[in-house]
Amino acid sequence: ADVFGQRPMHQHGGFALGLWAALWFRRKRTSIYPSDMPKRLIVEGPFRINRNPIYTGMALAVFGGAFLRGGPASLIVAALFPILVTRRFIRAEETALRRAFGTEADRYFAQTRRW
Repeated sequence: ADVFGQRPMHQHGGFALGLWAALWFRRKRTSIYPSDMPKRLIVEGPFRINRNPIYTGMALAVFGGAFLRGGPASLIVAALFPILVTRRFIRAEETALRRAFGTEADRYFAQTRRW
């Protein structure tokens, strides 16, 4: 299958957003792994718009896949993805950021949307 011709723009945009965010982890020299203690609070690049651009990119890719598949079950899975990711990963990551960066993290959270 044609890698680029078969995917909706949601998927292309999702992959690009995730890659852009991943590059900021490298640029700031902090771990991309959620289980590691963060060394820096990244508030630049895609993190200016959204606190979780990698997860947002994944969600866009999942929605793109759901539209490509076209079935109602696919759309239900896509709709549940952000809820599951928030409960399983994002809340714990936000707690770690608050522990590491205190009021700086709180200010960032207040100014920048989660999704």
